[in-house]
Amino acid sequence: LFADDAARRGEPAVRAAAGVLLVQLAQLGVFVLILVGALAHLSARHGLAAYQVVASGILVLLVAGMVALLGLAASRPEALGRILSVAQGAANRLSRRFGRGPLVAEGWAERSAAEFSAAAQAVARRPGRLVSMLAVAGLGHLLNLATILALFPAFRAPVDPGALVAGYAMCYLFAVVAITPVGIGVVEGVTAVVYTSLGVPAGAAAIISLAFRGLAFWLPLVVGLVLLRRLRSFGADAPRPER
Repeated sequence: LFADDAARRGEPAVRAAAGVLLVQLAQLGVFVLILVGALAHLSARHGLAAYQVVASGILVLLVAGMVALLGLAASRPEALGRILSVAQGAANRLSRRFGRGPLVAEGWAERSAAEFSAAAQAVARRPGRLVSMLAVAGLGHLLNLATILALFPAFRAPVDPGALVAGYAMCYLFAVVAITPVGIGVVEGVTAVVYTSLGVPAGAAAIISLAFRGLAFWLPLVVGLVLLRRLRSFGADAPRPER
């Protein structure tokens, strides 16, 4: 969506994608710290399950891959270009097997590597902006925790700080490492199970999990879909930038 909007405005779409990657990395990087504390609390309370450890490992690998991609873009853009060229060739060969034209335009790998490299080097030159981005990501997680915390007294359910963080961490973890789209159905169930295992009454745990998902995911999704329709309508009427 951000890349498409950038293209409509005549800006490099790949650079917008690199910016989105940086934001995601900041959010996940801060979350890993929260996750470590949550896993420690679950282990101390004998509530740590194998599936939670596996999902956490997958998330750490995902974050490591994103860091490696940005590091490669900053230090060895030519190597990133070769990797993207291989991906471009594979995508186009697959497309031709289905009787279609090239899926990725010629020169995409080189342009993408150059844009990713420029974005990564800009971050390296201005580390203060990275710190600001991490601070904003941390604030977002704190607001989410405050939202869940406000739900517990609303449903007259007790919760201690460790349990609060553990439930939120599992909620966020299984929204990222999801076996269904954005964890629909799985996130709510896992969050309720974690809170119940940490002493929250089962009924309250289920209601709080559903209420938080509604506030943190479904409500923004509905608002976003409405705004997306307006954005697309506006973009259709706006003059296309000259190439």
